[in-house]
Amino acid sequence: MNQADLLRELPGRYDALIARARELAGPLSGSRLTWSPDDETWSAAQVLDHVSQTVEGYLAKMRPALAKAPRTDSPESVSMKGGLAGALILKTLLSPKRRRLPAPRAFRPVPGTGDALARFEAAHRGLVDAMSEFADRDWSRAMFGTPVSPLLRASAVQAFLIHAVHAERHLGQLERLLARQDFPGA
Repeated sequence: MNQADLLRELPGRYDALIARARELAGPLSGSRLTWSPDDETWSAAQVLDHVSQTVEGYLAKMRPALAKAPRTDSPESVSMKGGLAGALILKTLLSPKRRRLPAPRAFRPVPGTGDALARFEAAHRGLVDAMSEFADRDWSRAMFGTPVSPLLRASAVQAFLIHAVHAERHLGQLERLLARQDFPGA
């Protein structure tokens, strides 16, 4: 997989994530959107909020790195290389063993929601916009310190893929929440 592959694949994948989030959370409102069976389980709004916070935090760090990255005439030659932290995050997210990891403090969802679904959509549209705006940059050389720690470095090429996989995992979490017997209106 290389940058050209991601440019072709990810915008459609992000659109599919937005459509899936709308399908799952769109019919929810009020207490159903914020319902949680216990203090340890996130509500639908909190799941969407967490994913949105993560994307927004990464975009704030990625955009300046992308603007400074060297230009490339050949996105096909840009590999998936990047920082060790980015590689470890991807490996963990892509692992068939679903480990429940605590959210970093910077990305813990807040009580209440605002408009969690609209924020989710806007965050993912922001990823597509950044991909388009910086399509001529070498994403593997756009290195940045993650929002969790400046010492944990990732490349933009890693981060674009991380966000697709991360959102897919959390939408699975949302599906499991909505499928619970005790979910309001189930």
